[in-house]
Amino acid sequence: MQIGKEVVLEIGGKRAVSKLVGWKLKKRKGFLFFEPPQAKNGVVTPLPGEEVTVNLGTGGSVFGLSAVYIEPLKHTGLLLFATEDETVISSLLAMERFSCFLPVQVTDVETGVRLGEGMVFDIGLGGIAFYSTERLDIPAHNAIKVSFHIGEMGHIDSQLVKVSRIKATAGKFEYYGSFVELNKPGEEIVLAYLEFCRKWLTN
Repeated sequence: MQIGKEVVLEIGGKRAVSKLVGWKLKKRKGFLFFEPPQAKNGVVTPLPGEEVTVNLGTGGSVFGLSAVYIEPLKHTGLLLFATEDETVISSLLAMERFSCFLPVQVTDVETGVRLGEGMVFDIGLGGIAFYSTERLDIPAHNAIKVSFHIGEMGHIDSQLVKVSRIKATAGKFEYYGSFVELNKPGEEIVLAYLEFCRKWLTN
């Protein structure tokens, strides 16, 4: 579910082209924001509560998902849809990230030797970003293990992370990485934190 991606909406037997311009998660429901769908004969607008099919292309194949039209958004003309399709929810969860401030310990994958410590400042189901005041000796294969607490929600212990980017800023180094096979307990801990952030931001 890439922002700006062109999709085909099937509305009442008609096919119209639109773009995904935004999304929001609320528990296990996804809300998608689309530009007004354009067909050959002009804009096609579904009726409130009407179910439409969103056709997405990925990896050379096309698959359809069901979404229900809610309403047009004031002042923007964008259309709001809701979906509980598991493929979409999983995709949105993987992209969703929130800020945090969590002390982290970093160790070598093979030896378990401590490489350093830092602070996680961004987290999602897909991975984390953390900074350290020192340049860590990241192995050539870019794999490390991280351990950190997420408050009372639980402890992520020796989780494998693949570092994809290192950014040097004033007085610190930022490390961006993805989780490698995050286990179920760890996934539940991260999901609990994401849900907490959603509630806190929307209340």
